[in-house]
Amino acid sequence: MFEVTIERTFIARHGLRFYKGETEPIHEHNWRVWITVSGEAVDPSGCLVDFVDLNNWFNDAIADWNDQVLNDTTPFEDTPDVRPLSPSAENVARSLYGSISPSIPEGVSLIRVEVEEEKGCRASYYETT
Repeated sequence: MFEVTIERTFIARHGLRFYKGETEPIHEHNWRVWITVSGEAVDPSGCLVDFVDLNNWFNDAIADWNDQVLNDTTPFEDTPDVRPLSPSAENVARSLYGSISPSIPEGVSLIRVEVEEEKGCRASYYETT
């Protein structure tokens, strides 16, 4: 079994909703993200996936978030009659996972997405089979 991981960053602001009864003040993070895929076979060039492809999938997933207030972006924005999703590290990881997983080629599995909003504060999301 092979595993491939990329580490990337993006800058965004957020304020946790429902934090001690209210939305915390908006503040900025340099979010670090690790995306790990696995599979049993490599292609003729010796690669499980192309790092360029994995990087492009990440860039596509964060395109609307980079240098924005996450509270104002999908899937964290206020929507009438729907309780808004709090832009926590956990929910950012889950949203990135959901955005990236359709791009993963056959024979490769998205193992997990880890998100660190500040040094030492990391959350991850993965799906069990």
